Amino acid sequence: MPAMILQSCTSAVISTIVGAASAANETSHYSRLKPLPQKSYPFSCTHRRHGSLLVVFLLLLLPTLAVATELPSRFTAIYALKKGPITIGETRRTLMPDGPNRFVFESVTRPTGVTRLLRSGQVVERSQWIWHGRHMRPLEYTYFSRGGDKARTLHLKFDWSQRKLTNTINGDPWQMPLTDDLTVDKLLFQLRLMHDLPTRQRWLHYPVADGGKLKTYSLEILGVETIRIPSGTYKTIRVRRSNGPLQTTFWCAEKLGFLPVRIERRKADGSTINAVLTSVQGL
Repeated sequence: MPAMILQSCTSAVISTIVGAASAANETSHYSRLKPLPQKSYPFSCTHRRHGSLLVVFLLLLLPTLAVATELPSRFTAIYALKKGPITIGETRRTLMPDGPNRFVFESVTRPTGVTRLLRSGQVVERSQWIWHGRHMRPLEYTYFSRGGDKARTLHLKFDWSQRKLTNTINGDPWQMPLTDDLTVDKLLFQLRLMHDLPTRQRWLHYPVADGGKLKTYSLEILGVETIRIPSGTYKTIRVRRSNGPLQTTFWCAEKLGFLPVRIERRKADGSTINAVLTSVQGL
């Protein structure tokens, strides 16, 4: 089974069965707040004037502040992977507690239907993490594929006290420095996106440990869109990440805590694959 689906649909299972059309440019539906009116006060009212100016200053900051969404301690979401009208696989995403202030976020992808006759095995991603203040901090990330032409195993260990990240691919380890306190892994990144929406910002930027490197995922907030899929009709925020010729678009549903209910990955050749929510529990 190819590597990594659903990370930005999350990886290469998606890359191999990836599918297509070029992305349309969208105009954001967010409107900017109008500047607050300025009001002057006599110099004799010093404290009143300073207090009012402070209130005005704080209010002017509001449009740039993100409003974090509270995450549940557990949920399960199941996605159908589609190439055109054909369902080729299924991904199950599960968030669960793993001790005091510890959590596990897991993604398991398997072929289904006719595809199962051509490919066997599964792809598993698992992120163990904690809350560090208001931010998610990864402890370990594991990826492994079973079956298919070639098995592959990847393990990341985050040592925040020593500020080191140990990468082990198929038993071969090496270390790199952890230079950003907000670094996440490729799976935890999607929980981070749920947590950070909604936002009045046009862009979100995340430092991500990916492919033996520390990369920056930049996501553009495209606007609000209502979509209809088999599991229901959802008001969503549409978010897009461009990575060279690849584009990944997330439709994040407001009433499900901004869980992506559809994820589309597009390649430059026009091929595309969609992950579409079929059921969810806990949201």
